[in-house]
Amino acid sequence: MNKIVLSVLAIVIAIVFFVLGAGLGIFYQDQKNNSQPMSASSAKLLGSRIIPSIMVSGKVSKLEGRNITIISDGDTAVIPISDGATVYSFISSEDSSQKESDFSQIKVGDRVNISLKWLQDGGFVGETIIIIP
Repeated sequence: MNKIVLSVLAIVIAIVFFVLGAGLGIFYQDQKNNSQPMSASSAKLLGSRIIPSIMVSGKVSKLEGRNITIISDGDTAVIPISDGATVYSFISSEDSSQKESDFSQIKVGDRVNISLKWLQDGGFVGETIIIIP
């Protein structure tokens, strides 16, 4: 009788390990698929006129040339800004009007929204910057 119990226990343990192994394999395969580079068709769509821009929002943590480093909820991104980018700032927190500003008006610590244009090569560039009071 002990041999039968041990055989059943061994089979149950083997099934548990098989299920765990299959589950981990599916999980890691899914992780691999999620990290693949963007397809050419996706890059083309993002760079088309159908999607005019993508918005990035956060606090300016660093300014270096025409690059702005944005931080938001612990995530950081370095955004290259085009030479012809338009910069706007709100007059005050009570007044929702905007005025056109200059790139030099952006300071570390400012909250900004940056409209990105996706480029055909898969990169992006900031086109419009709104400084939020």
